[in-house]
Amino acid sequence: MVSVRSHWRYLKSGKRTRVRAHTRNSPTADTTDSDSSGAIVLVALIIGFVLLSGGVAAVAGSSRAEGNTDNAPRPVASNPITLPPGPKGQLAEALRSARLKSGLSINQVSARTGISTWALEGFERAQVIPNASDLKDLTPLYGLTGEQWTILEATRSDIVRRP
Repeated sequence: MVSVRSHWRYLKSGKRTRVRAHTRNSPTADTTDSDSSGAIVLVALIIGFVLLSGGVAAVAGSSRAEGNTDNAPRPVASNPITLPPGPKGQLAEALRSARLKSGLSINQVSARTGISTWALEGFERAQVIPNASDLKDLTPLYGLTGEQWTILEATRSDIVRRP
């Protein structure tokens, strides 16, 4: 027996219909235990790899093997973000640098302001334009002055006014 997940099927007429999840007979009658042996070998290889990599880390004296649990920040992968020129890029860069200067992660900012992490990442990549209330919520958290907020708001309103 083979389990089939629910899915959409397109008919020749162009209509779309939903197929419910169900089980059906196997396409070949002689597939009893031959498929499971490959899965067992795969699991054994994965377990061996995990054990081997853990042993190498212990020999190399990694901090995890020694029990050192200092929460030093891990280096971030250097994947530079290309920001668009003009006010969109300026606003995104200003928000990102203000967050980094305040020492907060995107998850911490999201938890304290209620703005989703998706939106915050979009603000910092110039993919989403923050509204005035979002900027107002971020200002005290980032430690921005009233003048800095005014500059951000002016840049944001300049972006919104442009076609």
